[in-house]
Amino acid sequence: MRCLIAFIIKLLDLTLMVLGLFLVPLGILIGFKGPLWLWGNDDHPDWENNKFWANKCGTSFWCAYKWFALRNPTFNFAKYVLGVKARGYILKGNPNIGDKKEGGSYWIHANPFFEYYLIKPYSATRCIRIRFGWKLHNKNLGETCQFCFVINPFMPYSGI
Repeated sequence: MRCLIAFIIKLLDLTLMVLGLFLVPLGILIGFKGPLWLWGNDDHPDWENNKFWANKCGTSFWCAYKWFALRNPTFNFAKYVLGVKARGYILKGNPNIGDKKEGGSYWIHANPFFEYYLIKPYSATRCIRIRFGWKLHNKNLGETCQFCFVINPFMPYSGI
């Protein structure tokens, strides 16, 4: 049931992602104001004068488009509209997993919110990465937990 809820929420997000392919160029030009804010990134709002962006992909229009429309679409929507405030939770599984750490999985329950995360290495350099729900793990109480729904069968892997 929880997976179905996450999937339904993701359908709404997917609709916005497809719209973003056409609206993000306008957002880059005007600074993600008004409804275009949904595709922006309030964590790092200043595209042209921010070392975060320069380190990620540069500051060209093409780099901005790849980041906002393809790599990190609907960031503000996922964090500030779908996001929830962190609360106490129960974690079952390995909390130390990651594509730069080790393989495994965990399930977090913070009624009614949840997070499932799986890293399954299949070679020395690639893994399957599945993560859905809200990013609850390692959040301080009251911190915003972003909604995510990611299935990547070709994730680079540099873990143990």
